[in-house]
Amino acid sequence: MAAAIIPILSSAIPLLRPYIISLVTHVEHLFGPKTGPTKFDAVLKALLDAASKLSTAGKLPGTLDPGSAGSMIESIVQELKALGILNPAGVAPIVQAGSVLPPASGSMLKIVGGTLQIG
Repeated sequence: MAAAIIPILSSAIPLLRPYIISLVTHVEHLFGPKTGPTKFDAVLKALLDAASKLSTAGKLPGTLDPGSAGSMIESIVQELKALGILNPAGVAPIVQAGSVLPPASGSMLKIVGGTLQIG
């Protein structure tokens, strides 16, 4: 099983890294400090959805599992913190439930019923 995930990860990381960075920074602003599990769950759900769509489109050679996706997210979060790019202590939430924020990618992030949706 571990050997099967390596080609998926090697394909997914270059495709999804910029997307994860955008998601993490935007979700930080959406939810603000002290909401780590909520932010992680929102980014994980959005990432798994994007990975599924890439898999369906033939851009990934399989499905990204939640554990691997979570590891990718955590790695990027730690990297952004180390670089000083992600500083949760200095961020206040800028939107409330039901509000919409346009991320850098041009798609929309929206909180619906406590769930981050991209569309």
